[in-house]
Amino acid sequence: VILTNESLISRDFWQTFKQQEISFLAGVPFSFDILSQLHFDRMKLPSLKYLVQAGGSLLPNQIKTFAKNAKDKNADFYVMYGQTEATARISYVPPNKLEEKCGSIGIAIPGGKMYLKSEPEESELIYEGPNVMLGYATSIEDLALGDELKGKLDTGDIARKDKDNYFYITGRLKRFLKLFGLRINLDEAELQLNQKLKCTAICFGDDNCLQIRIESNDEVMEFLVPKKMVSASSVRLFVLWTTLPFILLLIIFLIFLKNQTKPL
Repeated sequence: VILTNESLISRDFWQTFKQQEISFLAGVPFSFDILSQLHFDRMKLPSLKYLVQAGGSLLPNQIKTFAKNAKDKNADFYVMYGQTEATARISYVPPNKLEEKCGSIGIAIPGGKMYLKSEPEESELIYEGPNVMLGYATSIEDLALGDELKGKLDTGDIARKDKDNYFYITGRLKRFLKLFGLRINLDEAELQLNQKLKCTAICFGDDNCLQIRIESNDEVMEFLVPKKMVSASSVRLFVLWTTLPFILLLIIFLIFLKNQTKPL
């Protein structure tokens, strides 16, 4: 194990990587954004054997790009999913399945088990395994409570399962809004916008107003989609700062919401 205070953007970091012949490199999505900016595909890293991503989700095009980068370097790229309550790891996608199962969180790690709370319907993802924590402690007395979870973790993530038993996260239990009598999945909305705009989009708000913030070329645009006095077919759009292309994309997005969301 090599310890360093240098960051990914430091020349010394990569000099150490090569000198020490490091074989394992792991990162969160932000790390991979940096690697893209550093032209990771051009780097000569003969010692690299494993490239690992967790701590959030990458866009499908990013997964495909880094899978290719890793393969070109004779390394394996692992996309993983986990939560702190399960000592960080719950599932992974085998490198040879990344293209076929792009966007999936994969299958349970050895010794673990994943299933849906209301199978076969899309519902909360449940994980069972020996790596699940004992429980939460808010005081010293709580440390004497013992194993409260009994190896079972309700992840709080909404998921679906395909015919090969690979799981896909579709949202969070608490990340839904109800607009126009329809349930809107904020995670799915962000994913669609990120894919269409090729930049970072964040959706938030409450049942009275959906807010969308888009970061592009060092500028931030904010859209408000109010609930009052509107219907899904005639939405009054308040634009705080935008340009015509983004107005058109937002209209497309609203049509997507109308077609994809379901009544509660």
